[in-house]
Amino acid sequence: MATEQNNDFLITAAPSTGDAFALLETGAYSGICVGLTKKEFRKYQSDELEGKVQFIFQIVDDEGVKHYLRTLPYRPIINDRSNLFNMLSSWVGISLEKASEGVDLGKLVGIKAQLVVDIQERDGKQYNVISNILKPKKNDPAAFVADDKAPAFLNKGPFICSRWIEGLGFAEAKEEELTDEDLVKEAEAKKAPAPKKVAAKEFLNQKPEDTEEETELPFN
Repeated sequence: MATEQNNDFLITAAPSTGDAFALLETGAYSGICVGLTKKEFRKYQSDELEGKVQFIFQIVDDEGVKHYLRTLPYRPIINDRSNLFNMLSSWVGISLEKASEGVDLGKLVGIKAQLVVDIQERDGKQYNVISNILKPKKNDPAAFVADDKAPAFLNKGPFICSRWIEGLGFAEAKEEELTDEDLVKEAEAKKAPAPKKVAAKEFLNQKPEDTEEETELPFN
């Protein structure tokens, strides 16, 4: 069950790792959406701010290590050209016709997904990133594992609104801890080159071979 903070995520039709900085190998993993945030980001080549949403997923590897991966920010707009619609269509099979009735993104907190994970290199360090979000596999056993020490940067606001799965808490923030946005700003200030992407191309645009035809995903 998700706990709600501030206002909801209803929109209408018109997106790091956890323990000990362990990296996941490039591949497809079962995960679960544990959070959804909305905060202000600068528009491209502009000082104007706009609200964007990000989804946070938990992946538990074979050793029991909990990893937390965050999507790129999505503009909360749904149409046939929006990145958010393309992602939701791939993940939960939503259609524009269904979206016209309104989409409460908060319902996705607690929903499983098949995540295609890659590795990016930035400033000499490597990070896991989500390159694709697909429907969960048939009979996917993935389940949320309660955690009261998830990485603090995931909960670093200020947020316009946020929603987290029940049972998720955050470690105490460290002064030297930087968010993705901080790192981007530093890179821009240094005029650093674009991040180098280290990925297995066969996983990009991958379609799951064995997915549930009749699922309990929202919006179906």
